Amino acid sequence: MPYRNSLSLFLLLLIGFAQSSHGQTYKSPSKTFLAANRSSSQSIGIFRPKSPAPKIFGKSAIVIEAKTGSTLYSKYADQKRAVASTQKLMTALLSLEKGHMHESVRVASTDTNVEPSKIYIQSGQLYRKSDLIAALLVRSGNDVAR
Repeated sequence: MPYRNSLSLFLLLLIGFAQSSHGQTYKSPSKTFLAANRSSSQSIGIFRPKSPAPKIFGKSAIVIEAKTGSTLYSKYADQKRAVASTQKLMTALLSLEKGHMHESVRVASTDTNVEPSKIYIQSGQLYRKSDLIAALLVRSGNDVAR
């Protein structure tokens, strides 16, 4: 505990010294930077970078501003798409929230009869939940998405 207090004091002194050695008062860079890069949408405070947006190679995309819910970018956002990857992400999220990643799961025979993406897990075998989630997210294996 004394070591932690000494370390905290040292870091505070170091930060104070670093700020005082510049001889300037602290000025928030975010306000200056954002003010220089805003367009007419100042009312909702959206950051507008100077460089163009990256090319989107996906068939569709959407970017939504979290605070206002306004659409910042969309590309065929209203077109219906398969939900496979979204379902895999939700399966992983729910599994992680439930916890117990160190526990094992026995694979049922029905789990191995899926297409098109398989990693060929074996029916009746035990696998750690953490390994199955990794296979689901990295290899996109439908056969581990039970």
